[in-house]
Amino acid sequence: MMEGASDTEGAVVDTVRTYVEAMCAGDETRLALAWHERTCSIGHFEGKLEWDDRAAFAAAVQAAVTEPVTDPHWRIQEMRIIGDMAFVHVEDDWLGLRFDDFLTLLHHEGRWQIVSKTFHLRGPA
Repeated sequence: MMEGASDTEGAVVDTVRTYVEAMCAGDETRLALAWHERTCSIGHFEGKLEWDDRAAFAAAVQAAVTEPVTDPHWRIQEMRIIGDMAFVHVEDDWLGLRFDDFLTLLHHEGRWQIVSKTFHLRGPA
């Protein structure tokens, strides 16, 4: 059974928070808590298309983060929840860059999981 509306929104926000904090800390283990094992991260970065599965994204994040950020900037711009799916537009900073991430989440196996991410790099944070 799904939680009530406010519980559901809170659980979605918690999943997004786990994702952003794990990404900014280079924490592969926590990232796996937020992302379904078949999630992909898709977008243009440094002039080329990146299309990384969860393992490749986690490895790249872990390699790039040399000084973990413990209180990263992030803000949910939009969130829609319909049944067992959710869409979240989150603005976040990573390594001095500002991104717009469009996340699709699915309530699966008793928890909200990110099943896809498409990102746009705005520029410097």
